[in-house]
Formats: sequence, C-alpha cells, structure tokens
Amino acid sequence: MDNYSIEEEKSVNNFKHAFKIMRITILLLFFCILFSQAATGYSQGVELTLSLKSTSIKEVCEEIEKRSDFRFIFAGNAKTVINKRVDIAVHSRHIEEILDNILSGTELSYTILDNQVVVYRDEAKIIPGEIEEIVSELISQQQKRQVVGRIFDKNGEPIIGANIIERGTTNGTVTDIDGNFSLQVDENA
Repeated sequence: MDNYSIEEEKSVNNFKHAFKIMRITILLLFFCILFSQAATGYSQGVELTLSLKSTSIKEVCEEIEKRSDFRFIFAGNAKTVINKRVDIAVHSRHIEEILDNILSGTELSYTILDNQVVVYRDEAKIIPGEIEEIVSELISQQQKRQVVGRIFDKNGEPIIGANIIERGTTNGTVTDIDGNFSLQVDENA
C-alpha cells in the first residue's frame, strides 16, 4: 500500500512541475511580446531643410552633416562622381528623399545605417550617355579587322616573341611559341 501512495504523489508532482514550466513559459512569452516593438531609427525621425544652388554632392553631404548627426562615408569608387554640381531646395524632408533627389542622374547609391550614410558607386546604374559611349566603342571594335599570321626566320624556324605593331599606333601584339600572331586593326591600316 505504501508503494501505491508514493507513485500517486510522484504523478501529482510531475503534473505540478509541468504546469509550473508552462506558466513560466507563457509569462516569458507575454513579456517578450510586450517589450518587442519597432523602434524608429535616427534616419526616420530627422527632417531637414536645404536650399543650395550649383553645389557639389560632397558639399551637400557636408551641409547635411552640419545640420544633423548624420555622418557620410564615401566608398573609394564614388569619389570621382561626388564633385558633380546639383541644385537642391527641400523643406522638412527625410534624408532618403534628399539623397534620392541629389543622386538621381548619377551612378551613385547609398545605404543608411542608423546615422551613418555610405555612398557608393552602383555599377548597375549606368547613365544613358555612358551607354552611348559603350555602344559606339563596340561599333568601332566591330569595324576593325583581324590580321593573322606567322613569322619565320631565314632558316624557316618560328620566331618567338616578335613584336607586331600597327603603324602609327600603340596597337600591337607578340608572337607565340610557334611564331603565330593575331591582331585587331582598323579597316584602313
């Protein structure tokens, strides 16, 4: 009889223990849900007013740094474009709107990390003028012809490393181990 009562107490204790774990889990879950909320970042809460004429992108960013806690970091590949002149006149606008405005028409993009703004050159953004340059370069390459040959010495042995240069240009090549070469030249070369 004693064995029966001991096992019954064990099962009651197991039930109480499981119930206690469930209560603690629900309590922790409730507090996690209660205290988890989306906090607004620095960039979402700041509005700026700017009015600048014929100012470089870099100077606009410096002005934003003076009027706010934003810090700009320019990636090495963006430094060639940040001297482009822009006009900007905005009143109580978020940083995203201002940056979209001044960086439109350039191949620059940005990423905001709290109060740091990283400006970088986005290779995916190609300006239509650059597309025309690329197309004209491709067309000029297609208008060239390929000259192929083999160079021998007086004994009929291939000459290795001979320089072949298009006259009047720096366009050239070198023969391979068998004396072979291939060179793209203009149509009238």
